[in-house]
Amino acid sequence: MTVQALLMPFGSVHPGQPNALIADIQCVAVDHPGAPLDHFCAIGFERLDGGAGLFGRGGVSVPATGRHGQDEGDENGDRGAGSGRCGRRPGNRCSSHHDVISRNAAKGLVKGRSYRLRDPKSEASFGNCYIALLSRHRGNAMGASRKERSGTASLPFPNAGTPNWVNQTIWTGDNLDIMRGMNSESVDLIYLDPPFNSKANYAAPIGSQAAGAAFKDTWGLDDVNLAWHGEIKHENPGLYDLLNATRRIHNDSMMSYLIYMAIRVMEMRRLLKPTGSIYLHCDPTAGHYLKLLMDSIFGADRFRSEIAWKRSSAHSDTKQGRRQHGRIHDALLYYTKGDSWTWNPVYTEYDADYVSRFYRHIEAGTGRRYRKGDLTGAKPGGDTRYEWRVRRPVKGAWEADLEGEWRTGPRKGWEYRGVLPYTGRYWAYSRERMREFSEQGRLVYARSGMPNYKRYLDEMPGVPLQDLWTDIGPIAPRTRERTGYPTQKPLALVERIIRTSSNEGDVILDSFCGCATACIAAERQQRQWVGIDISPKAADLVKSRMKEELGLFFRGVHRSDIPERTDIGVVLRYNDERNRRFLYGQQVGHCAGCENHFELRNMEVDHIIARSKGGTDHISNLQLLCGACNRTKGTRSQEQLLVLLTNKGWLKQRHAA
Repeated sequence: MTVQALLMPFGSVHPGQPNALIADIQCVAVDHPGAPLDHFCAIGFERLDGGAGLFGRGGVSVPATGRHGQDEGDENGDRGAGSGRCGRRPGNRCSSHHDVISRNAAKGLVKGRSYRLRDPKSEASFGNCYIALLSRHRGNAMGASRKERSGTASLPFPNAGTPNWVNQTIWTGDNLDIMRGMNSESVDLIYLDPPFNSKANYAAPIGSQAAGAAFKDTWGLDDVNLAWHGEIKHENPGLYDLLNATRRIHNDSMMSYLIYMAIRVMEMRRLLKPTGSIYLHCDPTAGHYLKLLMDSIFGADRFRSEIAWKRSSAHSDTKQGRRQHGRIHDALLYYTKGDSWTWNPVYTEYDADYVSRFYRHIEAGTGRRYRKGDLTGAKPGGDTRYEWRVRRPVKGAWEADLEGEWRTGPRKGWEYRGVLPYTGRYWAYSRERMREFSEQGRLVYARSGMPNYKRYLDEMPGVPLQDLWTDIGPIAPRTRERTGYPTQKPLALVERIIRTSSNEGDVILDSFCGCATACIAAERQQRQWVGIDISPKAADLVKSRMKEELGLFFRGVHRSDIPERTDIGVVLRYNDERNRRFLYGQQVGHCAGCENHFELRNMEVDHIIARSKGGTDHISNLQLLCGACNRTKGTRSQEQLLVLLTNKGWLKQRHAA
């Protein structure tokens, strides 16, 4: 089906009249991406010129029959499918059952031809009934998510994956606005060390490298947060329920903090490549809530691990009256965007106790530590059931008899023996492979003559990285790395994350870059990077740290503007008439502000997210507002508009908690 159509109203209803006229409508071809013709609401109509109508011929309107979703139209498209509910909200004038026109039935529409819409049941009680193309039939169009209302939930972005910034870019500004302007799927790894909701104020000490950097980690639930809460309800119902529960269990401060984090993490998910990963640094204050938040946004099945990092030594507060366990660890919540992700195994050194217990043998002449490895296996396979010949001087050490001396001419004073695997087991290696081990000096023998394999400590990679990190301590007071930033994390910690979950040349994003530790770590690991922080001090620290710690001059870019996305392809001008008509259909004639119903001529195209805040002219960022709502909104955000309308009584407290 290649025809795309939008039915626009030109008439009004006359209640109480038999076979009442509902509207005169015209079929208008729409060349708009992402608008598949699935279904649209209608109630039987005929051509004004008296020709064959969509449901009937000769100007006689015939109601559609069948069930919604079935395709019962004949090949001429004279009969539609099904009875379903109109996409209009119940109680907002039009709440009756309408017929749903199927794809085959829609083939009867002709561009530029006018049709007359009639009530097939002769009960015209609909008020003004507007008919519009819907990407899919919904029972509550205004209750759909913003992406669904725009009809672009699955729109392709042709240039996704290509960053619209250069390497070594540091932004100063609200990370939410900046991330909104960044191209989708353009980041391989995100590390974020956000505020912890610690209810404390932080400032770098005077005289330190980071002097002037400060932030407040206190949160209050304001009207804009409540409006965001309402938006989250439609974007992510599970997350909305979590926020409500948090408010009841904890307090408004925790709910406000989680709303702040939620809208940013949702944007971060968009920025991640399908193979990308994200590490969220937190502490026990809000870590359990953030875990559920991440589950809601990324999916519980995308959770990989919760890493406990021992950030300090033990606290000695008992004498000061402390009556709880010392808090000495932070958490790193590790999630991936998809089922396949970048992973580079990392190993840590064995501790001294482990080495002394398991690598207790020391090779004479080299001093190399080793442990003995079993050379037998539980299952046979090939040449694995042979007799391994050994020899030794009387009371001496066993060695391999590779020449078969026991057969050709045993020496006097020597003992010869053939060794078999333990009962019920087999040699794990062939005779030829065992011969190679012997020639390499890798075999050591028990008193019985049983050979063992030497596993040298210096050949072992170490202990595979686990989810308890105790080997990276806090930054020492007088090291060159310390900047004086109040919540600075060690370079070794962030470098480990970068090595594990990215490759050389990958793009790393730190959206709360603070003293730029992640940026410096990425540079040291030959990765590309981009950082965002609300304070301009972060840019100064990047430049100074690159010079002092890496011996490099900063060759990147310091920006404070909102980037303009380049991944959305060619888009129509935001106020293009095709956008207006398409959005009118998607919103079923309702204003996205006050939610009242208006004719198309009274609706104005508006950016959901202003261009100055990272929004674009893409259809997914557009909505229709009535003139009054658009003037009320002005340069405010959509969330602020909803708050204003609620406070003025124009909008019910539907968007607030």
